[in-house]
Amino acid sequence: MSQLITVLKDNRIGLIVLGIYLLLAQLIFGYICPSMWLLGLPCPACGLTRAAFSLIRLDFRGAAAYNPMIFAALPAFYFYHKKYLIPFAIIVLALFVVFFVRINASFGVEPLIINRNALIHILLGGFR
Repeated sequence: MSQLITVLKDNRIGLIVLGIYLLLAQLIFGYICPSMWLLGLPCPACGLTRAAFSLIRLDFRGAAAYNPMIFAALPAFYFYHKKYLIPFAIIVLALFVVFFVRINASFGVEPLIINRNALIHILLGGFR
């Protein structure tokens, strides 16, 4: 527990900045994801938070529907933490492959939607 407190104290500025960003992004743009509010397009990690919440509720089917790569997240964190870069890189590459398959198969279905209120859409006058 003391290690957690030390980590939180050492990173308090970053955590405060992150908290402010999350609050402002949600209030101003309606999205926390920078890809969605800036570009209006989903990123490969799109749906991971909702998938994690589904996994916590033991809803494996729901987790896989939001983002099937949620099941690779724990091994990815482990490999990254242990500095096993090759297995970590393989999982990241798999994330992109799964993302492109998902985009091809179910674009337009939540969470893979286009945000037409994104900053780039507004700046460029909107896309048709």
